[in-house]
Amino acid sequence: MSHRFLSRAGRAGAGLVLAAIVLTGSPLRGADAPAKADGPARADAPPKPQVSAEQKAREHWESVVLFYGEEDTGEWSLRIDDKNVRDRGWFELMELWRYNREKKVWEKLPTEKIQTAIVMPKDKPSDAPEGTEILVELKQIRPGRAGIWYAKWRVDGIDGATLMRVGSTTTPPPKGKPPKGTIPITVPITLEKAEPAFIPDPRINCVAAGAAKSDAEAKPAE
Repeated sequence: MSHRFLSRAGRAGAGLVLAAIVLTGSPLRGADAPAKADGPARADAPPKPQVSAEQKAREHWESVVLFYGEEDTGEWSLRIDDKNVRDRGWFELMELWRYNREKKVWEKLPTEKIQTAIVMPKDKPSDAPEGTEILVELKQIRPGRAGIWYAKWRVDGIDGATLMRVGSTTTPPPKGKPPKGTIPITVPITLEKAEPAFIPDPRINCVAAGAAKSDAEAKPAE
């Protein structure tokens, strides 16, 4: 399992660190793993796993749907760089989750399903940001608030997700083998302070059925 931290080129507030974290089920590759010397293939070597077209499409979209912060307003959004737009498409925000550090659970935030057309750079509105296209504004992430969020979305029928962190990254994630069903990560406490922890894997735990509810979403007992 690969956990690669991708710092975005979006403008973050002064002293504020943002990162989108790519979680894949594929083996480590590229700079994540040491290079192996080429040699003759062993006859008894297991066949390489086949990657489906859908999985390739998901990995592509998860690598180009980016988490951005605005320095002037402190607001957050998911965007795509103009250079990564090859054709028109359709983006849908399905769900948004927040990790509750005290309760150690993922909480589903109230949000409407938002649909946005992905257009070619030349067709962007005149007031669109230079170099990027806003897919959705994440109003649920309040300016100046540290934490971890998980957005589930869909592009042209392909499901994807973005794990997002706002806050300090100076503390390294925990060492050792993660307990089953968890991932190692640095959990922001404030914008300047964080702690290493193994947290529930959002790919497993961020499901609507039986999900923990945030205080804003929970309803009082009748």
